[in-house]
Amino acid sequence: MRKVLCPPNSPNPVLGDFTAQYGVPVNGRVRLTLYDVQGRVKITFADREMTPGYYRLAMSGPSRSLPAGVYYLSLTQLGNRVTRKLVLAN
Repeated sequence: MRKVLCPPNSPNPVLGDFTAQYGVPVNGRVRLTLYDVQGRVKITFADREMTPGYYRLAMSGPSRSLPAGVYYLSLTQLGNRVTRKLVLAN
């Protein structure tokens, strides 16, 4: 089974805006979520069916409303999960 791809976020730590690129290997439901260190969902960027390909998430507005700290960006598809640490330093 092919796994979802989620390279490191850029930049990290984040001062306002950031970009995350990810790959979807097969058709299926994709969930892209930002969690805090307690595991609470802060933002759900995607929770929908997606076709194979490479995608880019550019975040500017919502990140400014979050307090500075450590977060986790999680990408899930077909039971596979990839999580990357994200440090907000607004």
